[in-house]
Parts: sequence; C-alpha cells; structure tokens
Amino acid sequence: RDMPTPEVFDIDGRSVRAFVLSPKDGDIDETRTLVGFNAHMQGFTPVQYMGAEITRLFVAPNSRLIMFANNMLQQADHQIDRKLAEQIRSRGLVALAEDKMRVLEEMGVKSVDATGYSLGGRLAIALAEAGSNTVEVRAINADEVPSKKGRTAKELKKDFLKSGTFGEQRASISDARIPAQMSAHNIPRLLVDYAKFGIASKVGSNTLIAEAMAGDIDGSLEVASKWYPSLSIKLGQIEGSRIFEPTDKTPMLVDRIQLYAGVTAHRHATVNNLFAQANMVHGGLNS
Repeated sequence: RDMPTPEVFDIDGRSVRAFVLSPKDGDIDETRTLVGFNAHMQGFTPVQYMGAEITRLFVAPNSRLIMFANNMLQQADHQIDRKLAEQIRSRGLVALAEDKMRVLEEMGVKSVDATGYSLGGRLAIALAEAGSNTVEVRAINADEVPSKKGRTAKELKKDFLKSGTFGEQRASISDARIPAQMSAHNIPRLLVDYAKFGIASKVGSNTLIAEAMAGDIDGSLEVASKWYPSLSIKLGQIEGSRIFEPTDKTPMLVDRIQLYAGVTAHRHATVNNLFAQANMVHGGLNS
C-alpha cells in the first residue's frame, strides 16, 4: 500500500523511472540523499520496496532514498533504445549510468551516497564514473559487485549459478523473519520468479547488460576517483561467492574490501535477507 509511484523522466527520448522513498514524519535532511540500484532484472516489486525502505531506515532515516530499478520481464524501468545499446556495447555501463545521473540533475540533487548490490554495485560505481559538475558523489557502497579480470558473460552466468542456490535463497528469507516477505516469497512464487528471470535473461537488452558487467571494475574505479578525489568506496564480498574477485590492483583503488561471513551468509543469495542487506549498506556508508 505504501509503495511510491515512480517518477518518469525523458532522457534524450528514453524513459527512465525513479522511485523516491521519503521520511513519513519530520523534516527531510536535504544535506544527504541516498541513491540505490538493485540487482539485475529485479524491477521494483513489493519486496524490493521493503528492502529499500529497511535500508533507508537503517542508514539515513531522515533522508530521501532514490531507487533506480533494473528492467525485469514486465517492467521497463530504463528504456534502452538502439543508440543507448550501441553506447553500452562500446563504453560499458557508464553509458547507462549517465542517463541516471541526468535524472539526478533534473531532480536538483546536489550530493549523494550511492549503494547497490550485484549489478546495482556496478551501477553505483558507474554513476561516479559518469560524473557531474552539479552532483557530488560522496560515498559508494558496492556489495557483491560482478568483477573478475578477463571474465566473459558466459563465465559470469556460470559463476552466478555456483554462488547461490534456491535453498540458500530460502534460507536468507527465513533468516530475516519478515512475515510479509515470507508470504510474498513463498515457494510457488519463487519458482515463478525463477521462470520469469530465465525468460528475461534472453531479452537482448538484458543480455547486453550481462556482457557489460562481466569484466573487472578497476578502470571504472580509476575514473570515478578522478571525478571525485575525496570519494569513499567500500566493496563487499560474501564468503563462498564467486561473483566478486578483485585484481591485485583493486584494493589500492578503494578504501576497503569487507568480507562477510557467518551463519547468515548464504553467498550471493544473502541479499534476500533484507536486514543483512541493510547492515552491509550501513557499514559502507555510515562508517
């Protein structure tokens, strides 16, 4: 019932949707705006909304959180036309992030802390890589960001399959103990989601994005730090996952790389524990 209606922006003829989560009571802290990016082909469902709002309350309860979703089977949050597809193919995810930075500029945002999980982490970094003369990116929290030198899209797909099972996803949901999420993510609905995810992965634009996030992030980190010399960056890695494998150079380009382990760490599927997700963001943006 409380899900926000998306704000739709026209960026060079392409529609880009943003979901704005704001404090229900009291004044909004205009000095800090959170920007979030969710994982590949996840859209902005009620569960995505729950996770975003829990994160906002954990990290900055008096601030707005602007969420950019990623296209799913029946929800297009960022229109990818032929021109943008060509730019993504030649320049990578920074081309996608430039549209999102244009949205922030149109909204009049001056300073942001960006966060994302998986593809969302790549886009949080790409936002700073895109840069802006009017929007300052102060901090980035990027957890389980796909990064491995020389990896192909086909190899990345295999690493995703080896980094989180259906059982681990169920375990993460159970760990969170959120009744509404457990109802929304019961076994039949999860199986339907898996089927939709598989179909959506065959869509040309989603295949293009998968190819763009297959390699390492070092070049993007270097450009982001040139745009914003005081930028703080935390990368998160979950024990047992094969999604994020830093190069020898990566640690020198960020403030820290945090390894998450323990009984509630279920490799890449840990994101389904909405409290664990919020805790990772809190550790990256509030420390």
